[in-house]
Amino acid sequence: MTKHTLSVAAILLAAATTLQAASSLWLGTNATAGNAWTNPPNWFPSTVPSTGDDIVIADTTGNNLNLADARTIGTLTFGTMGTRTTGFTIGSNALGASLTMTNGLVANGNLGAVLNFFRLPTIVGADQTWSIGGTPGAVTADSGIGVTTLGTPNQVQFGLNANLTKTNTGQLTFIGANITGNGNLIINQGPVKFDAVPQQRRRDLHETDHA
Repeated sequence: MTKHTLSVAAILLAAATTLQAASSLWLGTNATAGNAWTNPPNWFPSTVPSTGDDIVIADTTGNNLNLADARTIGTLTFGTMGTRTTGFTIGSNALGASLTMTNGLVANGNLGAVLNFFRLPTIVGADQTWSIGGTPGAVTADSGIGVTTLGTPNQVQFGLNANLTKTNTGQLTFIGANITGNGNLIINQGPVKFDAVPQQRRRDLHETDHA
């Protein structure tokens, strides 16, 4: 009888290959369809991303991304190398629409006063890191990555259902966000700004100083 031996390393490599998320590039080439997530020509490759896929926003597209329902992704990267420096919005006014992220965010471009907006309910679905680049402006200015409402309701949900670690020099800005959930916001580097709203829920902020 012939024995077949498969090394542990080969098994682990096969498992890692199987579990690796696919990646979809948002081009937003079909503006006539409302820049819809569900329109395959808006993506490369030309197919709608599956649940858990990583999403990359193209470096130069000016066509924002609109959701009509709830979607779950892995990592969200602004720019093919994570260094996009122009503003972009992921938004929705549709009832029940939301974006759940499970593996973090990369926006390491020199954003300055540029805001990349989440204008829809946004959910931190698993422990993750958001790396936001750039140099924040005055304390009265909004910059970096922003979580805000798009029309109605006046507040947008930010579901902190797991721990979110903020890194890099850029700013994370909450504008009229109703922050819920039992996760922690851990600020390792750079500012986090809360634009005041009367009913915003208070959150414990755990700051780690690596200076």
